[in-house]
Amino acid sequence: MRPSRPARAGWAWALALCPAAFAGPPAQLAFTSPPQQLTAGECSAPVVLELRDDGGVPATAAADLAIDLAGFPSFYAEGGAPPAGCAGAPITQVTIDAGGGGTSFGMREPVAGRYTVSASAAGLAGAAQEVVVVPGVPGALTFVSGPFAVDAGECSPAVAFAVIDRFGNASPPDGGLTVSAGAGGARARLYADPGCATPFAPVTIQAPSSGAALYFQGSVPESFVLSVSAAGVTGADQLETVRVASADLVLTVTGDRAFTGSELTVHAAVTNTGTESLTGTRLRLDAEGISLGAAGPRGLPAIPAGTSTELYEAGIITAAAGAEVVVRGRVENGAGDPLGPEVTARTAVTPMMADLGGCGGCGAGAGGLAAAGAAAALALLGRPRRRGPTPRPSSRHPGRRPGSPGPPGSPPPPARGWRAR
Repeated sequence: MRPSRPARAGWAWALALCPAAFAGPPAQLAFTSPPQQLTAGECSAPVVLELRDDGGVPATAAADLAIDLAGFPSFYAEGGAPPAGCAGAPITQVTIDAGGGGTSFGMREPVAGRYTVSASAAGLAGAAQEVVVVPGVPGALTFVSGPFAVDAGECSPAVAFAVIDRFGNASPPDGGLTVSAGAGGARARLYADPGCATPFAPVTIQAPSSGAALYFQGSVPESFVLSVSAAGVTGADQLETVRVASADLVLTVTGDRAFTGSELTVHAAVTNTGTESLTGTRLRLDAEGISLGAAGPRGLPAIPAGTSTELYEAGIITAAAGAEVVVRGRVENGAGDPLGPEVTARTAVTPMMADLGGCGGCGAGAGGLAAAGAAAALALLGRPRRRGPTPRPSSRHPGRRPGSPGPPGSPPPPARGWRAR
């Protein structure tokens, strides 16, 4: 039998007045407070968590129900303003008492970011809600790169600095913050660009940005305190270093023969005579009278202080006889600045025939040299060579060696011993 209209109206009124009386058993958890945005380090408003049946109607717990909390660094038994809000030790679990339909808790976190808070209980569908933690007001400046040690004459990497709140979160200043910088009386200079061409001037940091950068360059070895400051916040200091890198180069040119078209080897030994490891260095070779395979500077491996590295490179002599092969070398940093003096190695180019025996007492001039060379070559080709054991004097003809002609009427020589080529 269908209830009358007045009866249906009464049930609706009763459901609205006390929905739990008509709810099924708890099936899920639900956050009923809206998602929050917190300021770093401050306590949240109470986060409300309730039970629901499978139709979403508020339900009650038949017994004490433990709820596990996760996804956020610090939960507290109570939310709200101090002194009660976020007081005591952090927790990871809250309880819905028997007969109750919900509970609440607080949150606090000093690190800015986005977090997903989750609640779960055995046998129930869990609930999740996003929480955003934003930075506090600007409170200080800090360096976020460095410190650096650079070679004299080189422009430093970017020395970055930022505005932060009291917990170290980057804090973009809404009204702008003008930052000045100084080198504490050092000879190093500060610049606004990576090439160290534009001197640094006070820079204004404005939201949404929270930082800026500068560069330094020095010409003498020194360590100095780089400082940044701005009105209304705590400044920052950082120790920077300008060093003088140095390298010793020994350069030699060697080969079996030094005539046009022959091969010579260039040997370079590089020693790090500084106090810091050499990185990004290179060897520049300029050659005259010899064709080296590679063009441009040769990259060198990292060389720890007090150690050496070696490089060998072969080339073909292109200079004419009587000229010189000249190889000049220097060690330089990545910017092309020398780390030591230029070193030169030389060797004379000799005529090819001089390597085959010389011209002895030949006449002066090219003609005499050519004639003497030809004669020497013919002499080498016509010289007899020994093919067998050392000849011994003939028993039939004392004083005569086998194969040598005898007096008239003597028998022919034996067919062995020396012979012309």
